[in-house]
Amino acid sequence: MSLNALQHNFKEAALSDQTEAFLRDHLPYKKQESRGRFAVYQNNIIENLVGVLSNTYSACVTLVGKDFFNQSARQFIQHNLPQEPALSQYGKGFDKHFDTLGKQQNYAYWGEVAAFEWAENECYFWRDVDVLTPQDLITFDEETFATLTICLSPAIKLLKTEYNSQDIINIVRNSAPEEEIPTDFKVIKSQEHYVFYRTERKVMTDKISPVVFGALESLTTPISMADLAEKFSQQGCDEHFRPFIQLLFEKELIEGSAKALFTEDSAE
Repeated sequence: MSLNALQHNFKEAALSDQTEAFLRDHLPYKKQESRGRFAVYQNNIIENLVGVLSNTYSACVTLVGKDFFNQSARQFIQHNLPQEPALSQYGKGFDKHFDTLGKQQNYAYWGEVAAFEWAENECYFWRDVDVLTPQDLITFDEETFATLTICLSPAIKLLKTEYNSQDIINIVRNSAPEEEIPTDFKVIKSQEHYVFYRTERKVMTDKISPVVFGALESLTTPISMADLAEKFSQQGCDEHFRPFIQLLFEKELIEGSAKALFTEDSAE
């Protein structure tokens, strides 16, 4: 057996229910001794994944306490092993797991806090893509601008919540490690809409109106500027269209480059 195949089998055994078969074929020790030796590796893998989740969902750790979080993380890991080599991408779906635990404890906002942190993580670690900038906006004349087809950058994340999730996270993150979270902080039932976008150094989060949120959702698939303007008109929101376009370029939310768009337009 090649080294590559052995490493693959080792990984599969450590992360699945194939442990017994691997021990029988590759560790010629007494059964109990083999289990003990292999359990060391399994525990290391699980604890490393718990550490990854703790880093991604740091506000959740502070919110519920390290012991409770680690227990819930281990439960999640048992049924959700890494599918990608980059551990920065590990943890998708934990917000739903945490939401279920929260509702069992009568804390319905836990899942939204986790979803907020996952949106930050995805936005931060998304691959770099070309985006349209404020400088690009001035290169388009009115006729060319109307024919543009645009699409939201895949790094941009949108989130709609039913609680004041950002306020909760800010309070939790601003609590010193040795201090208790203020017990009088307010959890308010309030529909809020957020957009997450990346700057050179960090992820920014803006609270936006339902109109802007809906317009950004429509940009998750390519749409022409003319059709986008029509959507605003149909909703009686014509006055919001120009500020919305300025937002797209100022925050660099649109995937593409002016050069490529001009090339596509010339080809047509």
